[in-house]
Amino acid sequence: MGVEGRAATTGEGGLRFLQHPRRGGVVAAALVTATIGVGLAACADDDDAQPTSSTPIETTSSTRIAPPPATTSDMTSTPAPGTTTAAAPEPPSTEVVTIYLADDQGDLVPVQLDTQGGVPLVSAIEALADPPASAGQPAALPFDTTVRSVRAEGGVATIDLSRQFVDFYPSGGSAAEAALLGPIVFTATEFDNVDGVLIVVEGATPEPIGSAYDFSAPLTRQDIPVTVVPSP
Repeated sequence: MGVEGRAATTGEGGLRFLQHPRRGGVVAAALVTATIGVGLAACADDDDAQPTSSTPIETTSSTRIAPPPATTSDMTSTPAPGTTTAAAPEPPSTEVVTIYLADDQGDLVPVQLDTQGGVPLVSAIEALADPPASAGQPAALPFDTTVRSVRAEGGVATIDLSRQFVDFYPSGGSAAEAALLGPIVFTATEFDNVDGVLIVVEGATPEPIGSAYDFSAPLTRQDIPVTVVPSP
């Protein structure tokens, strides 16, 4: 069918329509054009809208900023009220004691010994097994003898020695015994609170073969016939 018989009319918005003379209806001549225009308008609205998503968007940064380094004033701040500051430990006390060592003649030589910390009496007796090199004298105790314990009570120092004291006890007579027992008794009785020395071996009374001494009772200086000579 040709275009004859159709009248053009103008609707709202400036759109032109063709009126069919027989149907009396209005046919939108610009249907396709209007559809495209609506699509363009919808796109423009979508550009302005914020994107939507079912997943929440994190808006807070997870990066943590490191705090500034501590200053000297921070590290040396004044303690809070009610708190106490530990005092610096005191240096160990030093005491000079006298030990006795036997020379090659069997005489006793006094030697000054600096003790640092601990109990001076214990340090003195232990030095008989391992005297300082400056003393110039050998150990007073028999070979490989160790001091197990030393205690003083009631004027008597009880000295507990290892088994080597009996195993290597001298058998050369009274002079050899005096050279062994003299350093022990004279060193212990150098302390004001000790008058006699009780020697035990691993907690028991020793019985060295051929000994002329009774070890079940404390020994005193009067029991040991030795001579004390000045230090060289």
